[in-house]
Amino acid sequence: MKLLFILILLMGINSFALTLEQIKEELKPMYIPEDSVEMSIKTTVITDEFTHSTSLYMVQKGKSKIYMEIKNQLMKQRSIISGNKMKVIDLKTNKVTLLPYNGKALEDLQMNSISNPLDSGMWQEPIEIQKDYYAIKSDKATLFYDRKKKRLDKIEVENGVTRFEYDSKNKIKKMIAEYDVEGRITTVSTDIFKLVNSKNFPDRIFQF
Repeated sequence: MKLLFILILLMGINSFALTLEQIKEELKPMYIPEDSVEMSIKTTVITDEFTHSTSLYMVQKGKSKIYMEIKNQLMKQRSIISGNKMKVIDLKTNKVTLLPYNGKALEDLQMNSISNPLDSGMWQEPIEIQKDYYAIKSDKATLFYDRKKKRLDKIEVENGVTRFEYDSKNKIKKMIAEYDVEGRITTVSTDIFKLVNSKNFPDRIFQF
């Protein structure tokens, strides 16, 4: 009888345990597929030596249509990719250059995308470390999830941490990453002004 009671108790505990797949499902409303996104962000890198800001407006519609505007102290450029061709416009001089598209821009976009980190890499099952607050580990990072608010709180890596800030509608509005490499602190702050599905962006932009 005692053994049966313990088994029933354990089954009850397991039935309420939060799984990795459940967290992925709970986070889905917060993220947009990378090939269907329109976003406007500003990234600022701060070190002891300098501060550098870059504004990025980017639209992706499917695998073959990409629109980007990049503006910083060094460049102001618009790039439009349609299929296997690319139009590059220098916004300082209005010079237009037509080039074949080799896929490189899509690789760069992966670094700038705001995507669910659980969608890539090998993550372990979540462990509840406080009431409704979970840690999820991989071989390179630990992610912290707030179950009550249904959102990521922060990600810790070996030499740094990234914290997330949200607006009143629980939409991500800022990411602040701080890295410490041999005592040198680098802060990367990303303000998110727009993050929506790209379905309403006009297709005529990609006709050239």
